Amino acid sequence: MANQSQNEPFWDIGQDLNEVPSGLAFNRHNLVFSPKSEPATRYEGEEHSNWVKQSSTYVATGRLTLKCCREDGSIHAAYLKPEGDIKDLTIFQPLGHKIVNYHPGWKGRSPVQSESINSSRYADWARFIVKNYSKELSYVELIGGIISSVDCYDLDPNFYKALVELWYPDTNTFHLLYGEVGISLWDIKRLGGLPINGNIYDEVIPSNAILRQRGTSEFSLLKSLFDVFQWLARQRSSSHHKDVSFEDWIEFFRKLRRAEFDSQHNSRSDRPPKLFPATDLAAFVALWICYFIMPNGRNVIRPGVFLMASNIVLGRKIAFAPAILARIYIGLNAMVKHQKGPGFSTTVFPSHFLYAWAGSHFRRIHLRRPIDEDTSTIPGLSRIPEMLHYMNVSPTPFNRSSEVSLFIRKEENFTWRPFPYLYRNDEIVRDSMLLVGPEVLDSYTMEYVKCLRCGVLPLRYAGNFHAEPYNPHRFGRQFGYDQHFPKHINVPRKAPSLGVLTGYWLHFSRERTSNSFYIPDHDRSGKLILLYAQKWFKNIKFYLIRMLQR
Repeated sequence: MANQSQNEPFWDIGQDLNEVPSGLAFNRHNLVFSPKSEPATRYEGEEHSNWVKQSSTYVATGRLTLKCCREDGSIHAAYLKPEGDIKDLTIFQPLGHKIVNYHPGWKGRSPVQSESINSSRYADWARFIVKNYSKELSYVELIGGIISSVDCYDLDPNFYKALVELWYPDTNTFHLLYGEVGISLWDIKRLGGLPINGNIYDEVIPSNAILRQRGTSEFSLLKSLFDVFQWLARQRSSSHHKDVSFEDWIEFFRKLRRAEFDSQHNSRSDRPPKLFPATDLAAFVALWICYFIMPNGRNVIRPGVFLMASNIVLGRKIAFAPAILARIYIGLNAMVKHQKGPGFSTTVFPSHFLYAWAGSHFRRIHLRRPIDEDTSTIPGLSRIPEMLHYMNVSPTPFNRSSEVSLFIRKEENFTWRPFPYLYRNDEIVRDSMLLVGPEVLDSYTMEYVKCLRCGVLPLRYAGNFHAEPYNPHRFGRQFGYDQHFPKHINVPRKAPSLGVLTGYWLHFSRERTSNSFYIPDHDRSGKLILLYAQKWFKNIKFYLIRMLQR
């Protein structure tokens, strides 16, 4: 359901703030968290005192074939909750299954949509920002995400199509011969170096009254961003419905850095606006969000990101990883569900994270690029973002779809744990209710714990309240657990109100729950429970045979 809104102008350039605003008009909405926001609707979801079940049961060993190998005795197994039973086994019907039967295939537009930008000027600005604001960016954990955005990512088109054909929107997972695999929050965290903890990503322009209440520094920073946006928009046209392109935004701040604005701007309305300190940092973050984090294909600056950019400049961490993963889910689901076929989908999402995910989990589809010394020694960069290994790297070509199908079906080509979490060997951690003490988890461990819990990823995007199920219990082997029948969990993909969206976020971000988690050793290899393996392969084999015949 779309958010209720009102159209309200922002103050014009140089206008007294006590006057009635007369600048460009923008749609306004309530924030997720503010005194005037709708109360949160409680989401119960799944809750367990111990999120990992340990038992003795039969597991499948060796290569998964028609004859799963059974151990002589029982084997100790550990798998993520919530557990289901054989009735919860998903009926296998991803996009590829539909295509080989009745669904339209890939005819139509290009399967990959992306933003367009002058990469050299963007990269120059990014390097300038990282060099001059490393302390501020390190505090909010954005250095890795910014340096990961300075060049392009690619994936072989046939491999990309084959991957999308294995996507199943009901579970938000890929269905492969050897079980379900997924894009986890931990993958996004390690690939882009972006935070899981922090404030919710909320792309919105609240009312002027709410903006005036957010403090002098924040309001001054926001006003500077809106002043630049309005000034650039008016340089192009007299219409009140204006866009500001990426290129115009980059060029304005490039000239500002170089003091290249000349005296030809004589009138007050023509003169570039005076800016609050650190506006250039907020302006770059706004561009980075529109281009790299939440692209929409229009190549324009969206004023709805200004509040997020201002928060970051003021030292407030934003939980970008859940928002990115939700947007990837939304994009893949839109492609799979398009009635004319996935090639006709115009959905744009941060596919570079998907490309890097594929490169890190499937062997030999990319050559890993070594990280140069200048990058590894950037001040404030605590961990190298893994997606840098796949930036500006040519993918391995696949000539035919059947060639890709043969490659993907072999489990030896899949890396289950490219980013294992290194705790203190095999042991149990507890999300303590205490605020301090030896049991209290550090922020990094707390982020990993959130990656293990199923829940709902909320996202306000393009005026809609999106809600995407996050189901790590369906691909537990990527965390070192064994795989049992996972309980099927689903929610309406559009939240009916802002309060419901808020409830999802409060459930996802909860801490100090007294829950316990068994953390496997970093080199533990998870296996399929035997009965699950037998049922899964029986379900999938017909589709795989048909795919190889294409």
